[in-house]
Amino acid sequence: MLGLFLMLSLSACTDGRIPKQAPVRVTRSAPQTRLIEAADIQFDQQDTDVYQMVIKGDSLFMTGTPFGFMRWNVGANAESPELTFAAADQIDEFAPFGKWVLDWYGSGALALMGRYAFTSGIVGTSIVDIGETHAPVEVRRHPRENEDQFADDVVQDEAYIYRAMVAHPTKPLVYGFRQQDRAYLLNFDNRGLTLARAFNYGASGQTVCCVEGATVWNNKLVVAFRSKLLFMDIGESGDLTNPLTISTLQATNVASTARYLYVQHEPNFDQPQGISFPRGIYVFDTQGTNVAFLQADSPLKFAVTSDDSHLLANNDALQVLVYRIEWVNGAGGAGTGL
Repeated sequence: MLGLFLMLSLSACTDGRIPKQAPVRVTRSAPQTRLIEAADIQFDQQDTDVYQMVIKGDSLFMTGTPFGFMRWNVGANAESPELTFAAADQIDEFAPFGKWVLDWYGSGALALMGRYAFTSGIVGTSIVDIGETHAPVEVRRHPRENEDQFADDVVQDEAYIYRAMVAHPTKPLVYGFRQQDRAYLLNFDNRGLTLARAFNYGASGQTVCCVEGATVWNNKLVVAFRSKLLFMDIGESGDLTNPLTISTLQATNVASTARYLYVQHEPNFDQPQGISFPRGIYVFDTQGTNVAFLQADSPLKFAVTSDDSHLLANNDALQVLVYRIEWVNGAGGAGTGL
């Protein structure tokens, strides 16, 4: 039995009056910042549906169809990224354990730690060595390797089925977030992932809707719950403490860079605290100030380049759109400073 190390109750939610100690302060007066469409890109000239996308350094990693798992170099020119690998193009070398089924191992979550990527789907979690830039290779699967895609008794393990994953900023630890009930802290070593501790999102047996993504930003773990935005402090041992909920944002996407936290807000009538805040992407600096509001439709997934100059989004399951961010009032990307 995994030890329960944190209980997050729905009663932790705030109302529309954001307390001073809140890590971010949502306003209606943040400068409206334009997203200028600069490019649209497909994989192999086919409809491109992105399930997850994460940028680290100059690399954009994605899971989705028809490519499976893919890396683009966005450092030289984000508006014309370079494809460095796609699992679909080298599937035998990529998956030495046998058929790598995207829905099983890549449809739910994506996280990065050093030379490794972690992907999760409806069966379990896959660990991929991405150290060789053009030749990624799967090195572990949980709950088991060599799974037969045609078997009647496909082994699933709910402890490895996640909707979001993030790596601890300094330790070989990974957090895996299930969609509605609990998250797991996992140790990572040459054996792969091993379960350490778990925590529930609400009281025993209670579900909380619904994890959509997570990121580590400003020394906090930030989780988009669709119904709210949750912040937690990260302890040296991996424990999560001081949960604080921002209920004015119904967060359906979250991404971060060293400078900014980007939160997509989709207001709904089940959460009255957020109805008066318009749909779009709210941008916060490390002081918690709402420095920008990006007028955006409803991207399925998005990521932001490390220099905050471009936002890449999959809006329609057909292509990846590259937007140039037109910063105002001194905020912004490369060369503008804060």
